[in-house]
Amino acid sequence: EKGFEMLASFHSHPIGPAVPSKTDLDEVAYPGTSMLIFSKETGFWEVKGFKIENGTYQEIDLRVISSRNL
Repeated sequence: EKGFEMLASFHSHPIGPAVPSKTDLDEVAYPGTSMLIFSKETGFWEVKGFKIENGTYQEIDLRVISSRNL
């Protein structure tokens, strides 16, 4: 209605790795969008992005852009 497009969904793996689990692969909620996974497995929060298709995943590059540069 307002012209917005969903780009990604996110969730966390507080004690697991920052990669899609079998459940993530089997239950993709928003096909065609990216999935961001936050993890604290190493003791510090990190985030990785993925494209998931047909039960497989590929990591994608994430970049933080300041709103000042838009």
